[in-house]
Amino acid sequence: MNGLRRTSLKRIFAAVIVVLFAFAAYVAFVSISEWEETKPLAMALKNARSVTLVELVTLKDDSRVAPGGRWPYVELRRREATSEEIQSLADAAGFHLALDTEKMDIRCYEPHHRVIIKEAGGSTFTLTICFTCAKYEFNEEGIQDTPQPWGSRLYIFFNSVGMPVRSEDEYMKLGKAITGSDYTY
Repeated sequence: MNGLRRTSLKRIFAAVIVVLFAFAAYVAFVSISEWEETKPLAMALKNARSVTLVELVTLKDDSRVAPGGRWPYVELRRREATSEEIQSLADAAGFHLALDTEKMDIRCYEPHHRVIIKEAGGSTFTLTICFTCAKYEFNEEGIQDTPQPWGSRLYIFFNSVGMPVRSEDEYMKLGKAITGSDYTY
């Protein structure tokens, strides 16, 4: 009986080691993936000469569709970020390990928030974010899923600088007030 108990304990111990190893491999994979996604923005913010924050709406007017089939954006609000806000944005956008990797599968991409970063060397980086579908675009290089750590942190950041995430109705009203058009969101 004692030998049977030892064998069972060894098997349980081996199973626990396998599970821990698999978990460690998963964490390493997620960490590398998230770090790669957040690195360009973190580097741009590190070298920022200025950062402009923009809240915008999409002007859904087919007569104004830009090359590539995109509707133009209309700015609701634009302002320069303070040094404290730039640091807060860097903290929000930096790498943070997040084990919850569930992504939303909504493909609306109607962004309402943008960050324009001008580096000391003259380069400009643009991050455009859609909080509705949790997608972003960096330098218009293609729409991607927002890295998991960014979602809530950037949501909180934009709310803190007076550019809250609003409902579709609110964006429509704000867009109409600025453009006179019913075709904004």
